[in-house]
Amino acid sequence: MKRVNYTLLAVWLLPCMLSAQPKWEWALLGGGANYLGDLVEKELPVWEETQPAAGIYASHFLGYRWAIRTSAFYGQFSGNDDNFSQEIFSLERNFRFRSYVAELGVCVVWEPFGKARYPAGGGYRRIVSPYGFVGGAASYIDAKPDFSATQREVWFDKTQQDMQAGLSGVRWAIPIGGGLKFDVGKRTSINLELGVRKVFSDRVDGVSFSGNPDQDDWYLFGMMGLSKRFGEYDTDRDGIVDKKDACPQVFGVLSAGGCPDEDGDGVEDLEDACPTEVGLLELGGCPDADGDGIIDKLDACPAESGPAKLKGCPDTDGDGIADKQDACPLEAGPALRKGCPDPDSDADGIVDRLDHCPGEAGWALLQRMPLCRPRWRRRSRCR
Repeated sequence: MKRVNYTLLAVWLLPCMLSAQPKWEWALLGGGANYLGDLVEKELPVWEETQPAAGIYASHFLGYRWAIRTSAFYGQFSGNDDNFSQEIFSLERNFRFRSYVAELGVCVVWEPFGKARYPAGGGYRRIVSPYGFVGGAASYIDAKPDFSATQREVWFDKTQQDMQAGLSGVRWAIPIGGGLKFDVGKRTSINLELGVRKVFSDRVDGVSFSGNPDQDDWYLFGMMGLSKRFGEYDTDRDGIVDKKDACPQVFGVLSAGGCPDEDGDGVEDLEDACPTEVGLLELGGCPDADGDGIIDKLDACPAESGPAKLKGCPDTDGDGIADKQDACPLEAGPALRKGCPDPDSDADGIVDRLDHCPGEAGWALLQRMPLCRPRWRRRSRCR
C-alpha cells in the first residue's frame, strides 16, 4: 500500500517535476527590417534600405531543447526604383514605397545543445547555443506606395488598381529563422537572430498589379537582444527544484524529498537502516515480509508472523514456545516438556507432576494432602 501511495504522489507532483528547470524566457530585441518584393532587383534584399525594427517575445520551455514562443515585432520597410541597375525603372516607372508592419506570431523553437547548459552532474554551465524556429504569424501591414513620379501613362491604370485594392490589412505569414544565444549569466543571454517571413500576399510594398502580381513578398528581421530566464532551478537535475529539495546538491528521488534512495522505498539512504532493500518508512526503511512488525533481518521467522517475545516466530498453541521449537505445536505445554502437555494418568484433572497419587483418581482439594481419597474410605496412604 505504501508503494501505491508513493506512485500516486509522484503522478500528482509530475507537473512540479517538469518545472524543475526555468520554464520561461523573456527577451527584448532591436535591429533592422528589410524585404524582398517588386522593388528589389535580385534575390537578396537591398541592404541600404534596411529600416529600424524592435520586438519582444516570451518562450515557454517544454524541456531542455524545445520551447513554444509567442512574439510581437514592429518594423518598417522601404524600397526605390533607383536601386535597379536598369535605368528604365528609375526614369520611367520611378516607384518608391514605405511600409509599416506589426506582427504577432507563435513559433516552435529548437535549441539542440540546450541540455549542455545543465550538466549531468548538476549545476550550470555557460554555453554558446544555436537555435532555430518556425511557426505562424498574423501581420498587419500598412503600405504607403508613391507613384507620383511615374513618367509613362502605361503604369497609370495598374497603379490605380493597386490603390483601389487596399494598402492596409492583415496578411498571414510563416516565420522561419534561427540565431545564437551567448550566455552571460545563469539566467541571462545575449541573442543574435535572423528570421524571414513568407507572406501570403504581394502587397507588403503596396505594389502588385503594377509590378509582379504572381509572386508574393517576403520580409525579414535581423535582431540583437537580451533574454532573461525565469523559474526555479534544479542544481542536481533530479527533477525537484532546489528550494523543495532536501539534498539540492545530490541527485535524489521525489519520494525521499530529493535525497538519494537506492532501493526506492521512500526513505532516503542516510536514514535507511536497509538502504539496499525495499522497506517501510515506520521500520526505518527495512522490509517486513510477514507483516509482524519485526524487520526481516531481526526476525527469526521472516516468512511467518509471530510475536516480538519469540523473535517473530509463530506460537499456535500460545504456550510461549515457538512452533519450530514446540514438540506439540497444537497443544499448550510447559517448556520442560518442550511444549507438550503434562500427562494425567488417572484422569482426575490433576497432571501427574502435581498429583500425589498419579495412579489413582482423587480430588483436586486433596492434592496437597498425604491422603489420596476421602478418610471415610479408610484406604491406605499413597505416599
